[in-house]
Formats: sequence, structure tokens, C-alpha cells
Amino acid sequence: MKKNRDVYFYIRHFIKTYKASPTYGEICRGCGIKSKSHVYKIVNYLIENNYIEKKGVDNVSRRLALTKKRYRITA
Repeated sequence: MKKNRDVYFYIRHFIKTYKASPTYGEICRGCGIKSKSHVYKIVNYLIENNYIEKKGVDNVSRRLALTKKRYRITA
């Protein structure tokens, strides 16, 4: 769950800073994850739970967007 949270907040920060979504490679480097496939699984989890969504056409690397639902940190 910590990695899910880290990836969500990294994507959120990246979009707010650069006005574009990060690639899977950038998420790997930014969150210290070694495998793009692991990032892919986390991103799909966030999409399934409506924290982020994919917009635009397929086969475009920068198409992640935030939804209105926010990731809540629970103790």
C-alpha cells in the first residue's frame, strides 16, 4: 500500500509541476521502483479505484490524469 500511495503522490506532484503526466520510466526513477511492470500494476490499481484515469488515444505515453477522488492516508 505504501508504494501505491507513493506512486499516486508522485503522479500528482509531476502533473501539477510539469502540466503533463509522467511516463512509467519516470515513475520508476521518481519512486525508486526497479520494474516498469510493477509500476504498470500500481497504475492499473489506481485506475481501477478511480484515483487516476487514462485520457486521450492509445499508445501515447503521457496520458494519465487525476480524477476528483483523492488518495486518503489512514493511520
